[in-house]
Amino acid sequence: MADSTVDVAGIKAAAAALIGDDGAINFLKHGKKELEDARLGSMSLSLFGLWAGAVDAHNAAVDAHIENLKGGIEKLEEVAGKLNLVANNWNKSDQPWVVKES
Repeated sequence: MADSTVDVAGIKAAAAALIGDDGAINFLKHGKKELEDARLGSMSLSLFGLWAGAVDAHNAAVDAHIENLKGGIEKLEEVAGKLNLVANNWNKSDQPWVVKES
């Protein structure tokens, strides 16, 4: 059987890239914050906004996007945690056929 190479440091770097200051998780958190600030008050579009339901429709769309971002953030945090778990498991592996790069 041929040796398999596992780049433990690379797996950990992928997890760190998701969590980092310029990573995908913070990007989504920033977008969520911006959307939370984009909610409109009842008179934001004058009486027209109330009569036409535009404010309610806008806020409903904002809420839907916020929920999607929350789900994405949770999934990416889960992925980062699992990548770290996989890296730690490979690092502890004593299988003779695994060649680890650290």
